[in-house]
Amino acid sequence: MPKLSEIDRKTPEQMQKIMTYAKKPMGYLLLAGANGTGKSFIAQAIYDCHCRYKLPYYDMDEAYFINQADLDARWLYEKLENTVIEFADRLKKTKLLVIDDLGTKAPSPAFGDFLYSIIDYRWNRRDTLGTIITTNMTGKITRERFGDAIISRIASGIVIRFDDEDRRIVDF
Repeated sequence: MPKLSEIDRKTPEQMQKIMTYAKKPMGYLLLAGANGTGKSFIAQAIYDCHCRYKLPYYDMDEAYFINQADLDARWLYEKLENTVIEFADRLKKTKLLVIDDLGTKAPSPAFGDFLYSIIDYRWNRRDTLGTIITTNMTGKITRERFGDAIISRIASGIVIRFDDEDRRIVDF
């Protein structure tokens, strides 16, 4: 995970957008770029500020952080338990939802429909709900995997592209 001091590599304009969103996250924040550029770190920092440090806007019961692989596995589990509707309802209504690493795995059609229902619900309530999406996929690949309907909604808010190189790779 990147060090806090490494986020200063982002441009002042990018940092201003991130800080404005972090103060009161509403609508969509899409963080896109290569692996190891700080997308997940920034998403986690916003989540932590509102949950772990009890800033006034959210508490732990009003926010949810999950990566796509875990979301897919949880969706399958909830399907088996016949509780997928309740799980979807939690994701739809939580004040701050963070989906990390969207697109790392191509979704099944049924999971794509599940994800669309969440994204669409939250898009229709973007003036009261915050959604942060991170991805290391290009827009073209993400569109191919999830379709235009999902991409047009998540890209309707603040989009920040990180063009840095992967900081986690070391020469060995």
